[in-house]
Amino acid sequence: MGESMIFAFNILVKKVDDYWTAHCLELDIVTTAKTPEEVKVDILDLITAQLNYALAHENMKYFFHPAPEDVMREFKNCKKYIRSERQVRPKKESDYPVKPPPYLLISNSTDCFNSCHA
Repeated sequence: MGESMIFAFNILVKKVDDYWTAHCLELDIVTTAKTPEEVKVDILDLITAQLNYALAHENMKYFFHPAPEDVMREFKNCKKYIRSERQVRPKKESDYPVKPPPYLLISNSTDCFNSCHA
């Protein structure tokens, strides 16, 4: 059995007008929702779907696509960070040419809500 992989992602979560946004810095994936709880679930689901697709199609070469520099700077200027982990389990392990990672490390930050979400 091969070694497990661990992927770490940084996510900027903030309120914009009447919605919450979550922006994954390493993948340049953005989602919106009406609550911080919903946006957390949505961004993690999108990251997991992107990772599962890349693994299933042996397409890790194009998996990472960084967010724009202004988003990176905004994340780095945040005052509070939360680190969390999420297990990634494929629907059917035989669908993957390589073993999927056991979990994702997520660092989330926002200074707009004075707390971080993941």
